[in-house]
Amino acid sequence: MRPPSLHALLLGIVLFSGCATARHGDSGVKLVDRDGAATCKELGKVKASAAAGIPTYYDEALAQAKRQVATLGGNALLIESSENDQLFTGQTVAGRAFRCGG
Repeated sequence: MRPPSLHALLLGIVLFSGCATARHGDSGVKLVDRDGAATCKELGKVKASAAAGIPTYYDEALAQAKRQVATLGGNALLIESSENDQLFTGQTVAGRAFRCGG
């Protein structure tokens, strides 16, 4: 069997590094409380889940929720609920997306 070509290796590195960046990036979305959100524009609701068994599934669910906020054009997340079911569904984070500042 031939070893993989340099092109195939580079393509794999580019694809996997792109996934890692998209997965962990949250576009600078910060967490706010109700007082912090009071002067911000509400953009909508977000809800994200991470499967049980992922070692940092709360962090993953939170990162997904932050990405949803960024997709809506927001920069702040008010968490309204966080549910943890380690046996079946994992972690769910729900809240509201906001755009704060100018």
